[in-house]
Amino acid sequence: MIGFWMFGSNLYAQRNLGTEQPNTNVGQSQIETNANTTSYKARWDVTNTFELYDNFGAYGIVTNGIHFYVSTWDSTLFFKHETNGLAIDAFEIAGVKYIRDMTFVPSEQHFFGVRAESLVIYEIDFYNQTLVRTIPIQCAGVSKVRHISYDRTLDNGNGGFWLGGFQNMGAVDMEGHQLVAGSEISADWTNIYCYGTAYDHSSVSNPTLWVTGVLLPNGNSNRPIPFIKSFDIETRTLSDDMYQVDPTNISGWSMNETYAGGAYTYTEADIAYMVTVFQIDDFYSPNRAVVFELGQTESIEKQDKNNKGIKLLPNPVQNQCVLNLNGFEAKEVSIYNALGKLVFTQNVDVYNKHNITLDVSTLHAGLYTVLVSNLQDIKTIKMLKQ
Repeated sequence: MIGFWMFGSNLYAQRNLGTEQPNTNVGQSQIETNANTTSYKARWDVTNTFELYDNFGAYGIVTNGIHFYVSTWDSTLFFKHETNGLAIDAFEIAGVKYIRDMTFVPSEQHFFGVRAESLVIYEIDFYNQTLVRTIPIQCAGVSKVRHISYDRTLDNGNGGFWLGGFQNMGAVDMEGHQLVAGSEISADWTNIYCYGTAYDHSSVSNPTLWVTGVLLPNGNSNRPIPFIKSFDIETRTLSDDMYQVDPTNISGWSMNETYAGGAYTYTEADIAYMVTVFQIDDFYSPNRAVVFELGQTESIEKQDKNNKGIKLLPNPVQNQCVLNLNGFEAKEVSIYNALGKLVFTQNVDVYNKHNITLDVSTLHAGLYTVLVSNLQDIKTIKMLKQ
């Protein structure tokens, strides 16, 4: 345990807080808040920044809905912050060091981290400050893992991780076994280096994996440009669109040498946010956490507005559901899992404009895409199988 540490220009005495209790009432990415103080503005608005500690290289950041936890890439230290940014604890965990990126699995109430130059996932209990286990990574085309993000829809709803190195990415199950090989990812990594990933399920109709990193124009490492890009999970492609981080509203920013770190998404008052770390001026002075607004969350019910009246009831579904077509002439219904694999097909012998009953009892729990088609048109809707 660390008795004292420097934070900015202030000396903080470590508090004896005891064992933190898991927040069992919080979902994957919810964080405690006063709903009256939060209002939706626009994507990439900076809603909060706070300075991290000097003298150590901040890198990964994650939340369990109660606190932010920050890892260091060049030491054995972890730091705990209140949601307003106040540092309240520093500690070490035997057998864990140099963590680059982290994610949180609510069902386990454990945190999972990765370090560079390795192919291991560290499962960590921050509440008791212990290493639970190490998980070997077996994923072709992925080496020297630097980023990780939990996706509860992977492995037929059993959950898994998107992870990878500077210029590669894949997916594994909770035991580290390959689900998506690096060769199955279509991405142009030219002059792009990935430092963090964050799974965002705030939009049921289009879950996204956000990628943070730096762009090196013409390969020039002296002028890195921090960026955020989206990775389309269904098509397994890296978007051409890139948000180059605007430093205007980020105090203490230096454009001379700034690198992006790990990232994590969460929601408060039905608004989705992403928190990430920036290492400013040779990684050390200062390190800063920045919270970006992503947008309002979208429930399964809200997606009906985008499907011209097509509804799936009930949704979530357990065994059977009914597609209410509302006049759309259906010829075939296909269902794909989160990895894009066709898992269900049902033909409609006579063009149907009303209702179709689907028996999905054999499908595993998870998020699916339902395609309703005829010879001229295709409609899609998300289905959550329980």
